[in-house]
Amino acid sequence: MDDNNEAWIALKTQYSSYLLFWLHRHIKSQEALRLEPAQNYVDEALERLWKWGFNQRNGVAQAEESTFQVEFTSLAGALAFLKRCMNSLIWDKLRVDERNRVLPFPEDDPATTSTLEDYLSKKEFWHVIETILVNAREQRVIFLLYQQGLKPRQILEHCPGEFADVNEIYRLTRNARDRLFRHGDVIRYKTE
Repeated sequence: MDDNNEAWIALKTQYSSYLLFWLHRHIKSQEALRLEPAQNYVDEALERLWKWGFNQRNGVAQAEESTFQVEFTSLAGALAFLKRCMNSLIWDKLRVDERNRVLPFPEDDPATTSTLEDYLSKKEFWHVIETILVNAREQRVIFLLYQQGLKPRQILEHCPGEFADVNEIYRLTRNARDRLFRHGDVIRYKTE
């Protein structure tokens, strides 16, 4: 919390082995280690601790983080926090990986539908959507919202760097919906 670099180096040296131990003992350690090397997990868990200290020092701590200040009066409390950092980091990375594997854009994947008829119907529907929505970003947002069932914040997590913020997603959605509503008769005709 005091921004002492020598103390930070000593802390990293002293507790990195604990973080490695917790990583390897985690129930999903094998899956996690297939995504990234162990050192990345250690570094990011320590980064979360640093961010906590930075927020405490600058008075921008979240309400749920305020309980950790009391726990940090003991070594056991600090270690418990570090262990929670590692645990949440592992689960976060696994969730992101799962989302990345689940959300392809609908190209030619008949395996995801129950029958060939359903597949052709969905493919034709998305073709109609693509002809109405010429903006690829609007197409992408509509697909993620309505085909994949994601919420705007989940889209930001799944597609880092693709959209600036939630407001951009809302704007693209609003524009796309307006355009689709204006062409509702075409959609009904083409998909019937």
